Amino acid sequence: MLMPMRALAIVGLGLTGALVHSWVHAPLTLRAPEPDVGKPLELPPQQTPGDGPAQAGDIREPEPGRGSKAVPEPRETQGQNPAPERTTPDEPRVTDQAPVQPPSPRAFDVLTFGKFIDFDQTKYLLQFVDSGQVTFIDARHDQAAYEAGHIPGAIRLSADMFDNADAKVDEFINFYDPSARYVIYCTGGDCDESENTRNRLYERGYTVTHIYKNGWDEWVTKAGAPVMTGDQP
Repeated sequence: MLMPMRALAIVGLGLTGALVHSWVHAPLTLRAPEPDVGKPLELPPQQTPGDGPAQAGDIREPEPGRGSKAVPEPRETQGQNPAPERTTPDEPRVTDQAPVQPPSPRAFDVLTFGKFIDFDQTKYLLQFVDSGQVTFIDARHDQAAYEAGHIPGAIRLSADMFDNADAKVDEFINFYDPSARYVIYCTGGDCDESENTRNRLYERGYTVTHIYKNGWDEWVTKAGAPVMTGDQP
């Protein structure tokens, strides 16, 4: 009876030791909470009235001599009765129709953006990449997939690059401001690479981070969504 009990005790100690070893040596990853509010973004200079193409809701009257015909003055009728206006009783009058208004564009307040953002919010933030206020991160682990196509300006930075002490991680940490705003994406859907990269960044002090929920698989299906190829952002 003593021998089986001693054997069970030895097995139990071995399992406990293995669990402790695994807990000590496995990387501890903090789960990033909801993003910090961050700083407001500085919008690009707005067009002044008359510059560039007309915007939605900007209705301009045509000027005589510029794409429109001047209406001639009516000639005097010398004792003749003017011809009666020919109208069709059931024909609707154009002047009675209300003008069709285009749909209003979505208004965005980046201070309210949460952890997950949609396509429109992502595309809105893309305009701030050139000014350095927003940085896009491609979290896909496959370099070949990144080179085949990625969002313009996006830097490839996957979770396994952090875990493998890739030199590009240190380059990123040394160059990019932790207080700036970041958009992370992978293929979308059930992909967890964006979440993993976001957690690694949070450990390094990057707290204003969003995940483009539907990711690359949705981006390439959207009209007007720019795509960059090659190994450069």
